[in-house]
Amino acid sequence: MPLSARLGLALFALVAALAPAARAQGPVSDRPEPFTPARPETREELDRREALKLYGLAVFHERDNRLLAAVRAYEEATRLDPEAAPAFKALVPLYLGLDRLDEALAACKKALDLDPGDYETWHLYARQLRVQDHPKEAADALGRALACPGLKEHPEVRVQFAFDLALLQENLNDFDKAEAAYLEVVKVLDNPAALEEASDLNEQDIDGRAAEIYERLGRVSLRAGKHDKAKDYFVKARDKVKEKDPARAKRLSYNLAELHLAREEWAPALAALDDYLETLPQGTEAYRAKIKALQKLGRGDEVVRVLEKYAVRDAQNAALKLLYAEQLGVAGSIGDAERIYKNMAQTTATPDVYRGLFKLYAEAKPPHFDHLANVLDETLGKAAGTRDQSGDEESAARARAMLVVLREDAGLVRGLMPVVQERLKTNTPINSTTCFFLGVLAARTQQLDAAEEMFRQCLRNNQGGAPRLVQKEPEVYQNLLRVLRLAHKNEAVVEVCRDGLRNSRTVQPFFFHLHMAQALARIGKLADGLKEADAAVEAAPDPSRLLCRETRVRILLQAERYEQAAAEC
Repeated sequence: MPLSARLGLALFALVAALAPAARAQGPVSDRPEPFTPARPETREELDRREALKLYGLAVFHERDNRLLAAVRAYEEATRLDPEAAPAFKALVPLYLGLDRLDEALAACKKALDLDPGDYETWHLYARQLRVQDHPKEAADALGRALACPGLKEHPEVRVQFAFDLALLQENLNDFDKAEAAYLEVVKVLDNPAALEEASDLNEQDIDGRAAEIYERLGRVSLRAGKHDKAKDYFVKARDKVKEKDPARAKRLSYNLAELHLAREEWAPALAALDDYLETLPQGTEAYRAKIKALQKLGRGDEVVRVLEKYAVRDAQNAALKLLYAEQLGVAGSIGDAERIYKNMAQTTATPDVYRGLFKLYAEAKPPHFDHLANVLDETLGKAAGTRDQSGDEESAARARAMLVVLREDAGLVRGLMPVVQERLKTNTPINSTTCFFLGVLAARTQQLDAAEEMFRQCLRNNQGGAPRLVQKEPEVYQNLLRVLRLAHKNEAVVEVCRDGLRNSRTVQPFFFHLHMAQALARIGKLADGLKEADAAVEAAPDPSRLLCRETRVRILLQAERYEQAAAEC
């Protein structure tokens, strides 16, 4: 209740309390009246009068933003006059503002016990119950609000209450009650004159809202398995706007299409989809539905031609273009599909483009993993650049999109690795960046031998005349040694570390001594392992020396040289 209204109510009640005394004086007259002693007020009357004063004082406090003082005054008023609903109602928003949720709920209950016809408080009570995750109780409260007689004079409020109730019942999967609540909304919307008078809506707005509710009724009926009812509601939704908003009427045809698809009525579904697709929607769900309908009607050979028509009409719809390329691939037009994907990649370097292209290669008969390897190697090479020229930013963006797709699809990596390994056997050049990322991907998919080969090729490239990967050399060694350790190839670890000590220009020597010490200990060569651990401690910079000494302790423990291990600790 607004503050001005509360203040007016307080003053009115005060005047009403004083009115009996004024009436007792009777009309003004020159004749003296016989003396009648005044009846003393009862304790209940005194408390009620004091409660009224406190209510008025609380209104002033609230108006001046003294909320705690207002709460105290209202609470005292309710104590003195526990039958006064306005004071309990006034406490609710204050309790909510102070985050005293349980007290707000209790105040709502008390106000409604005293005044069960207060639809505003029922709505507020329902909101609190919904926030506290009591949807069934909230739905009951909204139902009580709609049953209040005073709500009949406020159609715009009734629409909102009924809509809120319908959403609650729909979320509770009580479709019959949700339908009944939506019908309450429609009952008001179908009488636009009363609603126009009570709100700022015009007839077109009201028809649009009615179409939305009929659409919701159709969806609720679909979920409830009432297909005939759903069809009627969808038709009503379309009829509401077909004259004033024909574009929206076409969009509503998709609801009818969904209904026919659910009932496997392919021809009516196709007709409704054709109507809807005239609006050129951005998603591909309706286009995929049309593909299914055409296939079910034995007209699958029309799919590519139909999609081509739509793709030309809506040239900016990237999702539709991807779907067109996908269907070209399904139809066996690999070259045409590949051309679309590659053209899109030049302007739209997204994972979706490469997801489609790589799927095209993988599902071709026979699979075209050699094409995938070419695209990947070329793009990664341009992204990495050379010793004399920095990488290309656009190629780097495309490379990132490719790697996203490969990381999420282990099957693509498994199909790609034999092609790349065969190229290495035949000395076909592959740039170091490609080898590095393929090694990481192979390790992620547990292809340890392939990963080892990729990382070793990176090192060979660094030591030969191929484009170098100097910046990533520490990562190459780290990954190679990890793969060898996972494959239990400890002798190979030792060999790589010795080679690294001779040839690496960017990795600190302690790194190789440390990994060699650990590998030698794993194969039982503890004396040699201790020598490498000592060398690691000697060569390590301060931040890494502790790790090296810990490794030395572990080898001493393995050699059962406990006193030395304790001293080292």
